[in-house]
Amino acid sequence: MPQLARSKAAIAAIPLVLVLGAPAWAVPGPGEAPAAAAPAADPSVTTVAALRDVGAGMWNWLTNQDGVPMSAMEPDVYDWNECAAIAHEEARELLVPEFVADIPRTDGWGHPLELCLWRPGHGRGHVMGVRSPGRDGKFQGTEYVALAFPLSEVDSDMVWMDGYFVTWPQATP
Repeated sequence: MPQLARSKAAIAAIPLVLVLGAPAWAVPGPGEAPAAAAPAADPSVTTVAALRDVGAGMWNWLTNQDGVPMSAMEPDVYDWNECAAIAHEEARELLVPEFVADIPRTDGWGHPLELCLWRPGHGRGHVMGVRSPGRDGKFQGTEYVALAFPLSEVDSDMVWMDGYFVTWPQATP
């Protein structure tokens, strides 16, 4: 199962930032000034976490379906158009809450996420995917070569398909 092994490695390699509420002892009492708000999470990190979480939910849902066309081959080019588009509402009906807690509508910059998912009668090439257009809100196209891009290229598309990230931001050593 090369895809499953690669997906676990890719998921483990992506950092996750959790924003937790303040502990009870840190909440100001009546008449006290509140502490300064914590800075918002980096939009790239927020987006990567959303793609990973939604993708994992899709993966779990698909493994419970019969007749899903899975391939052990990794293509040279991932074509977004070869994956059956799914509306956010339909994806929520299939996945929430059994397979994923929620499906965000937008990425870290507030741009809509695109979803695709195989369903009976809606099968094509790829079986699942989530993508973000990056900071500029414009998709660069529909074909992607599996490759990390520098963290500074925040306008690049972030794409998760068929069990792992296809394009993602990565710090350069």
